[in-house]
Parts: sequence; structure tokens; C-alpha cells
Amino acid sequence: MAVDSSGNVFVTGSSYRRGFNPGNDYATIAYSGAGVALWTNRYNGPGDGDDQASAVAADNSGRVFVTGYSTGSGNSYDYATIAYSGSGVPLWTNRYNSPENGNDQPNAVVVDGSGNVFVAGNPVVIGYSGIGVPLWTNLYGGVARALAVDSSGNVFVTGASDGDYATVAYSGAGVPRWTNRYDGPANSIDEAQAVAVDGNGNVFVTGSSYSYGERFDYATVAYSGAGVPLWTNRYDGPTNSIDLAQAIAVDGNGIVFVTGSSAKNGNSSYLADYATIAYSGAGVALWTNRYKLARFEGDPPTASLAVGRDGALYLTGSSLPTVTGGSYDYTTVKYVWRNQLVIQPFTTGASTVNLMLSGNPNSSWTVQRALTATGPWANLGLSLIGANGLGIFSDTNPLAQGAFYRITQP
Repeated sequence: MAVDSSGNVFVTGSSYRRGFNPGNDYATIAYSGAGVALWTNRYNGPGDGDDQASAVAADNSGRVFVTGYSTGSGNSYDYATIAYSGSGVPLWTNRYNSPENGNDQPNAVVVDGSGNVFVAGNPVVIGYSGIGVPLWTNLYGGVARALAVDSSGNVFVTGASDGDYATVAYSGAGVPRWTNRYDGPANSIDEAQAVAVDGNGNVFVTGSSYSYGERFDYATVAYSGAGVPLWTNRYDGPTNSIDLAQAIAVDGNGIVFVTGSSAKNGNSSYLADYATIAYSGAGVALWTNRYKLARFEGDPPTASLAVGRDGALYLTGSSLPTVTGGSYDYTTVKYVWRNQLVIQPFTTGASTVNLMLSGNPNSSWTVQRALTATGPWANLGLSLIGANGLGIFSDTNPLAQGAFYRITQP
């Protein structure tokens, strides 16, 4: 899923195709921020076989880019990357078939600030211009799982290679800048799953790393933009069992969030939680929260993270509602952990300023106001967050020249 700067939502995946030659097609759907379906596009590759979309991204102009693997003229899969306008008009399609004519399967797509598009998977990383011109192709010696770009257009790819994390940095022109590998303490299986970049260009990679005793831990590694290792943190859950990190996000203050599944026992059919950890930019563990995932068998459900405009952290995934099984449910968890958030609404000349608040249900907060973002702060009164996690505070005597507001717990 991806969201553009106007708040439109784009979802992609695969959808079964009936008919003379049944199979799966890409299916991409656009919704307005209010949930109104805007358009739907399907893609059936030239081989008229299975086509599985795996990732979607949107740029600042509203264009949408979908990538996945698609049956080519033979029986093998190719990369197939498609660009749509914000209104759903197909703009271009590019396919990539490796020289070995084997299965080529992309896992991630990302767009930089200039509208260039980067796709990575097995076995290569490819750069396209926004109008679909191939810019460069680089071999990735393993399976690339995730991509990120920084504000300078540098591209960071991570995944697994020969049993280790492998993270590679490229310039926007495709020139390799650095490569770093991470081999855990057991010198065994380590596979990165996600990567994120902060506002200073630091790179954060997380995934699963084998530990002693046939168990996995979360392993999160930080690098400077130049590739210098900064810190490594491992998370071993309370049962010293299977902990699989799956997603990472960074907020505007450089706080790093990691989540995944963390077992409560060591059985093949086991109880587990979503375990979410926050680290400072310097690698200090700030807090850990566990949310009951219940029982699952086989592959764990995939978790995803996002930092909202309200500064809260949002976790979503799927879980079984009971330990005895049943159907999977969507599970979405919101963490509100910052006790102060400074905002500057456009208040000049307003007769009333209404602040929409979100926080822990049934909690009380002090609303404060100042002329500058650093204070001094004057108390305006208490506001109660309701049982639904929302509240409203009205400043009925706002300052004519505008002001900054914050809330803090008394």
C-alpha cells in the first residue's frame, strides 16, 4: 500500500483471473482519502500466466508505480514494473529478464524526490527515470528484500546474501558507494527484511538473526550515510525462542521503531506477540511493547509500521483471535508515546482555536500556549481524552498574532 501527498491510497496485489487460461493478474486499486474507489487497473503479462504484484509506491506528483513478477514468453518470471498517472492512466511498462532467463522476482519499489523509480529483488536492482527510461542495472548478490532513498537520491538496498544481512548503498546514478554485511554471533542464518533512512541520512536495517540454541532474534543495525556502522541491537523475547523482525520506521525526531513477531513458547504451533521496540537515534532502547498475536502455525503474519502525522506509531498485521485457532483478523494498534507535541496552527485573527487531540483513552492532559516553539508556556486548562482515544480543546481567547500549542501530562 502507498499514500500520495493528497492523501489518496493505492493498494496492489494479485487477483484471480477466470477464463480459457485462468491465473493471477496484478490488481491495483486507488481510493480517495475518504475511501471512495477512484479506479482499478489489472495487468496480465505477455505469457498469459501468473502475475503477482509485490509492491507499490507513489511520487509527489501523484504517479503510481507497481512492481512484481510476471510470466514471460517462457515459463519463468520476469520483473514487470508499471507506471500509472494519478487518475489511473497507464504511462509505461518495463519488464526485466535476467541473462540466465531464470525466475526474476522483485520485492520492493521506491521513488526518490526527483521521480526516479528503483526496483529490487532477486537478482538485480534497477533504476528508471520517471518516464520509464532504464537508467542502470546492478547485480545484487543475494535476495533484496527492501529499499529506501535519502533526500540526496542515494538508494539503500538490504536483504540476504550467503546467510548474512547485506546492505548496499548506490548513488542515484547507480554507482555503488558501500556494502556492509552483518553476521550474527552464531555465524549462521541472518536475513534482513526492512530498511529506513532518517533525516540525517543515517540508515537502519532490521531482520532476523540466528542465535544459539536454534532460535532467532531481532537484529537492528544502524549505519551512517557513508556506511560507517554506528550501533547494533538485538532483541531476544522472554522465552528465548523465535523472534522475527519484519518492519522498521523512523520518525521526524530520529526515533527508530522495529516490530515483528515474538514467540511465547518454542513449539511449531506457538503463541506469539507483536513485539515493538523504540530506539533513540543513538541506539538506546526507549521502550518495548508486546501486543497479543495469539496462535499461528507455519509462516508468521507479516507486520507493518507507519508514523502518523500526529506523531503516533501505527502497527498493523493479522492475528488469530483465540489460542485455539479460527479465522485471521486484521489487527491495528496505535501507540501514543510522546507526551509533548508542539504545533503551530494558522490562528491569526481566529476567534476560537479548536485542538483535536488523540492519546491514551480516558487520560487527562494540560494544554499550554506560547509565542515561540520553545516557550515560555502558559497553562490554558485540562483536556480529557475520551474512551475512543480522542478529545477536543477549544481556546476561546487566542492570541491575535498566532501562537504555538502543546499538550503535556500534568
